[in-house]
Amino acid sequence: MKPRIVTFESLHLVGFKVETTVKEFESGIRQDLYETLISQEKLLKHRVNEKVFLMQIYPEKEDFDGTIDSFVHFVCLQVHHAIDIPAGMSYQYVSKSNYLYYNGPESDIDQIYHYLYHDYLKHSTYKLKNYDFEMWGEEYHPNNKDNFVDIYIAIH
Repeated sequence: MKPRIVTFESLHLVGFKVETTVKEFESGIRQDLYETLISQEKLLKHRVNEKVFLMQIYPEKEDFDGTIDSFVHFVCLQVHHAIDIPAGMSYQYVSKSNYLYYNGPESDIDQIYHYLYHDYLKHSTYKLKNYDFEMWGEEYHPNNKDNFVDIYIAIH
């Protein structure tokens, strides 16, 4: 599948944030945050849908390396507005933006990100914003190697 450009209107996201490396996040933090979010999703009265987002917010520094540097991981759900945010959860507003979209198997996620960031985008005219996100559908299970993931990389 070839990547394509899509546009999202503004997003209101609520969930749990942590700043850590990918290695630490994948060592169990992701699973814990996902399970905590799912166990508390009924507290979010204004959900848009059942899809879980993993928003990744990167520091704006020249030598950032996502494979070794820490950055913000935000496991969250989309809501209609920022009202009644449960204690302990964080809120993130994301303005309307264009995204490079790609869908692929989670088992190939490292190769997909490498292709999108280092092959496809490096040879394009698009400029990167400092975040991307994955959208996990209703069939998503954190330890299932057969998951398919929607990847959205924010671009100008």
